Amino acid sequence: MNTGFSKIVHFSDLASGTKRYKISLEPEQRQQVAAFLDLITIEKLDGFMELTGHAKTRLISLSGTLDADVSGRCVVTGKAVPQAINVKFRRQFTEDPDQAQWDHDDEDVHPSGVDDPPDLVENDEIDIGFVLIEELSLDLDPYPHAPEAKNFVYQEDRNSDAETPPDRENPFAVLKKLKE
Repeated sequence: MNTGFSKIVHFSDLASGTKRYKISLEPEQRQQVAAFLDLITIEKLDGFMELTGHAKTRLISLSGTLDADVSGRCVVTGKAVPQAINVKFRRQFTEDPDQAQWDHDDEDVHPSGVDDPPDLVENDEIDIGFVLIEELSLDLDPYPHAPEAKNFVYQEDRNSDAETPPDRENPFAVLKKLKE
């Protein structure tokens, strides 16, 4: 999947110890990511990630922050709606398919404190660029509304079988009274 940005780190390089990565996307990269996420613009997209290897458990823990200024499209008017996103997130990674699964029935959160099972690493590669873009997509407002969208009033389809709101008299009842 081409998201417009990729930053690969190798699982084997993180077997133990900690590495830190600062990511700031260039204008062309932000434009490609905006197209991928169906945004009007991304003015800023920065991330900081710290990856720590745990030799005993063969897990990589990632903790990160995301700082972004984006403009989505209002679902009513189609106009730009700015959104500032500042979030912290955590992930885990493993090369062991058995570790990448756990049963949610027993508990809501894994004993490690992470909500989801570790992501399975393939070919020794973790794409922290994809992680950053995925986190951005999870924090976007799915239905952005411009301030002027509140001026638009939803009107039911005239051919709808929906009932007339209780505060209005049915227009056919009014006509029936006139006929009588």
